[in-house]
Amino acid sequence: KYVLEGLTATNSIGRGALARSLSFWTVPQAPKVANVRVRQGMVLVGLAHTGGAGVQDYEITVVIPGKKEERAFNLPRSNLSTSHGGSQGMPELSLPFDKMPLAETHELHIVRVKASNQGGWSERSQPFEASAVARQQGAEL
Repeated sequence: KYVLEGLTATNSIGRGALARSLSFWTVPQAPKVANVRVRQGMVLVGLAHTGGAGVQDYEITVVIPGKKEERAFNLPRSNLSTSHGGSQGMPELSLPFDKMPLAETHELHIVRVKASNQGGWSERSQPFEASAVARQQGAEL
């Protein structure tokens, strides 16, 4: 969020009224996925970068390369937590394991995250290749 103070516009007629302040938002930075792990029925997506201050929501997309099915999860910032243990206190977003696209044990899940604030949506994070979900799915078959 930026705040500019004491602004006025000037045109061919002259100076306009003085604005005390003008506030505007820029879009968040793209989050950075650091790891993906499975714990107690949840898929935990660890973020090395959360998108910056003022983030309100996250969207996580999960896809398996070569398959058309893509799952999107919309999560409020309140889903971001460091209380799951592990990952050296890194903030994590949690997803329900049973909602993940089904994969063979040798397949990867590609995870991407984007963040939003009052300025709009960030770009998607770089794709993160996760094998932990497919290995766990194979163990449950």
